[in-house]
Amino acid sequence: MRDQMEWNQQARNYEQAQVKTDSLDTLIEYPAQLRAIGDVKGKKILDIACGSGRKALDWINAGADEVYAFDISNQYEHPWACEENKPTNLHVFQCDLNHFSAHALLEGKTFDIVTSLQAVGYGANLVNIFKQIRKSLNPNGVFVYTTAHPMRYAVERSEKGDIGLAEAYHDKTPYSYPGVWNTSATSTVAPMTISERVNSLIEAGFVIERIEEPFMNPDLATKYPHKYEWMRKYFGMILYKARAPRDG
Repeated sequence: MRDQMEWNQQARNYEQAQVKTDSLDTLIEYPAQLRAIGDVKGKKILDIACGSGRKALDWINAGADEVYAFDISNQYEHPWACEENKPTNLHVFQCDLNHFSAHALLEGKTFDIVTSLQAVGYGANLVNIFKQIRKSLNPNGVFVYTTAHPMRYAVERSEKGDIGLAEAYHDKTPYSYPGVWNTSATSTVAPMTISERVNSLIEAGFVIERIEEPFMNPDLATKYPHKYEWMRKYFGMILYKARAPRDG
């Protein structure tokens, strides 16, 4: 999903799917994201490519001091603007992640925590985005970043063509596939290996704290076998937690 039109076609369907009780976000992804983010009480947070803003609202309710949240879709800003009970310390707006730091609402602002959950992988220049994020963080600030596991696309490519798994993993050509939440739309990603993403964080000046590859535990696998069957083949997501240096 390289542009606003492509994402707009899927945005509403995406949010409807994510809030289901058996979604991978509900079962696996969001719990892992929350563990990595840690205590948000009193923190200033920036949520990049926030979707509907529901997680940003969660963090406000958990005691965050202030949350700025943006998405490229034009489907979310207006509903929040019309919401009478919207917290005054929650700011939801439309913005392109590729050059978000130039937005007027973010001018001169820095944050304790920046998140980008399942989104940055669709950006045009990963190092450039990471550098913008790095400059947006306070010293020792936390950046939590998740994306689809690169092995997911490698497995899919290997299945669809006469190509080995390792070759598919290292294939740099853009990969397009029918939208998971709206099959009439198309999603496009520029696949990167784990090492390429790690090195992009390092190049942008981050200190990497941990990498996680959450998987379904046996209890969840028994309760949600249809989700387990997908994860055991396509991996799910990968999470990176990094920090800005203490000396800024």
